[in-house]
Amino acid sequence: MNVLLPENAYSVILAGGGGTRFWPQSRSQRPKQFLPFFGARTLLQHSFDLVAPLTPPDRILVVTNSAQAGLVREQLPDIPEANVLSEPCARGTAAAVARASEAIAGRNGHGTMTVLGADHWIRNPEALHAAVVRGYEVAARGRALVMYGLTPGGPNPHYGYMVGASEPGESELAPAVRVLRFHEKPPAETASRYLSQKHCYWNSGMFSCSVETARAEMDLYAPNVLRAVRAAVSLLPDQDAFRKAYCGIPANSIDRAVLEHSANCYVVPTAIERVELRTWASLFSLLPRDAGGNISIGDVKMLDCANTVQFGSGKLVAAIGMENCAIVANADAVLVCALDRADDIGSLIDLAIERGHEELR
Repeated sequence: MNVLLPENAYSVILAGGGGTRFWPQSRSQRPKQFLPFFGARTLLQHSFDLVAPLTPPDRILVVTNSAQAGLVREQLPDIPEANVLSEPCARGTAAAVARASEAIAGRNGHGTMTVLGADHWIRNPEALHAAVVRGYEVAARGRALVMYGLTPGGPNPHYGYMVGASEPGESELAPAVRVLRFHEKPPAETASRYLSQKHCYWNSGMFSCSVETARAEMDLYAPNVLRAVRAAVSLLPDQDAFRKAYCGIPANSIDRAVLEHSANCYVVPTAIERVELRTWASLFSLLPRDAGGNISIGDVKMLDCANTVQFGSGKLVAAIGMENCAIVANADAVLVCALDRADDIGSLIDLAIERGHEELR
């Protein structure tokens, strides 16, 4: 199946996250999106591999932190240097999307873009390609923010929830369905209520739209972000002025700044099998386990362990009788963490830095 999109189509990879929950492997200078968890390809390279059949390298843009721009160019050498959009500080995905839409509009005022992150693993790329081809067709037809819906697996508070208005075939923009309600990462109780409604989907974290739509919707719902991005970019190539202005942009996510409020959101139901790499426990969804339910990566020796993730990089990890935990060791740090406390790793890092261990950031 040929899935190459028309010449006005662009892909945008958001690769500016910190990935603190994968510490100590993930660090500020090399966050998780630049690490290979499954074979030789990193999460960033996996995202590139996903969109490369849809858009050629000269129409793939990456938004990342200035400190990691060199890593992006190193890991994605086929992308033109001008397509790596550096942020001097993280201001959330709303600013990143605004930056990308302005860059694309400067090249093609009639361009469309598909936005995705670099923090997930897609098991069936062909399903993503089929969905984006459909989403592009909808986005090119009018003012629509086209999101990609996943089949919910339960009241997971780490996903956004969309409630569609109808069956796909009944929509005025079929195969997309108008979104009646979108709620980003609601509490579990609220998520359960959404699941009881017909046509409920998880938000995949990806969306497509024309750059004209992106700019219009941001101008309506997040004008302070859009104008601040434009003002900052206008100061280039003065890097000091750009840095000062960009770091003053209001921080927000595109989900909460725009998508939760827009009356022009649509969802394309998909069969995409997506695993978000949030914590070490996420690896249970992707890697094979031994008879005790353990995952071992690198130099690991264990005895009578159950339901653990053990990762040895440069050091031997030896464990006896451990259960429901992650043990991760590299050259300068060792993490031992109950799997149900993995969301607190960022707080642990903050505590270590407060006590003088800046090198652990």
